[in-house]
Amino acid sequence: MHYSNSKSSLRIAALTLGLATVALFTTNSRAANYTYHVDMNVGALSTAPNAPFFLDFQLNAGGNNGASGNSVTLNNFVFTGGAATGSANTSGNVSGSLGAGLTLTLNTNNPFNEFYQSFSTSTTDIQFDVSSTQFGAGISPDGFAVAILDSEANNPQIATNAPDTVSLLMESINGSVSMANVATYSSTNPTGVTASAVPEPSTTALMLLGGCGGLVALIRRRNRS
Repeated sequence: MHYSNSKSSLRIAALTLGLATVALFTTNSRAANYTYHVDMNVGALSTAPNAPFFLDFQLNAGGNNGASGNSVTLNNFVFTGGAATGSANTSGNVSGSLGAGLTLTLNTNNPFNEFYQSFSTSTTDIQFDVSSTQFGAGISPDGFAVAILDSEANNPQIATNAPDTVSLLMESINGSVSMANVATYSSTNPTGVTASAVPEPSTTALMLLGGCGGLVALIRRRNRS
């Protein structure tokens, strides 16, 4: 774990505050999952100081101390122009790898979970899929975040325009799991790093299918009446 306890506390507090903002427009649901695709433009880092840089994922508990059991799985990584390098660093309940896919899971023993690994400076773009699974809602949102760390002491995150000032993507896991819960940002120091997120086609199809099923059921009920 690369943060000191004080840094971890500040980071979690900032992330929780930011996720509370993201969660303002969510509704409650339970035992749901959602998959979306993330595209990060990191070409601007090729000439930035403090290389190499690290791709960082965190899943932190809200007000339930990890009791929700919520999890995030990441897979299908593509590093355009480069590759992941070095060894992975993990903290908390993390399993898997960038190559095989990795999962971060909350529990009462691991309210703070993190994975980070360096990537080559020739990398211009990083893509991957995120599947969020919600088993239970907390008092305040559990939060998944994506950031990029540099190689200075304690590996600080690069600055962004996110509410917590360091995330490139934030997802609130407390309520409906949908794109409404996902927000993306861009870097401010160094500039030029951006992130975007879109629903996976299969997820969108399932949502449309569910909607059509509901419409058919409604029509049948009306016809019977």
